[in-house]
Amino acid sequence: MAVNRFYEGSGLSLDGDSTEIPDHMAIELEFMSYLLQRAMRAEEEGDTAAYSFWVEKRRTFLDAFLSRWYGEFCGNIRNGTDDRFYLAFADCLEGVVKRDMEVLSLAGKTA
Repeated sequence: MAVNRFYEGSGLSLDGDSTEIPDHMAIELEFMSYLLQRAMRAEEEGDTAAYSFWVEKRRTFLDAFLSRWYGEFCGNIRNGTDDRFYLAFADCLEGVVKRDMEVLSLAGKTA
């Protein structure tokens, strides 16, 4: 799968015992967190090349994967439940992804 190749290209692989599929929402969100942490570490160390590398990885991953499904996913949650927890989760997920899109200059794209 393309998402798995992206993880591997970033020096990661899923644990062989993992029961989650590589493109599961939780895995993709955790990966975005990992990329952000790497960029922040590079910035703290003053390594501008590494910082740019990790920011570009985040931008590419967000554009190629996460931004393509989050809108429909959040819509399905909203249409499928009236549970306040899940409705709040959809709002939170949508807010985080939209903010990342703004920060990474992908704001003009829609899911």
